[in-house]
Amino acid sequence: MPAVDTLQFDVIKPVPVSSRTIITVKGYGGTWGRAIYVLSVLDTIQHHLLGFEIHLTSVKKDVAKEIGRLQSSSQLKLVPHPKFSLSPECQD
Repeated sequence: MPAVDTLQFDVIKPVPVSSRTIITVKGYGGTWGRAIYVLSVLDTIQHHLLGFEIHLTSVKKDVAKEIGRLQSSSQLKLVPHPKFSLSPECQD
């Protein structure tokens, strides 16, 4: 999500951590990003993550390539969100 502008969210009751099924990872790659390293770790522990969706935000080409590789070779349920795709001006 962008760090600027205001977003309105519906107020919901807190959900116990034990019932959560979505993990969000910053999908930054390149020189400073660590998403490819994080994906490698998640791949290693994938048997603990069955039933979870892993959303990666701000995904660029290098990370998207690794996501594609893992989608065909692992059981991880990876959901990539390309850079700027979650910005309010990109929503309908």
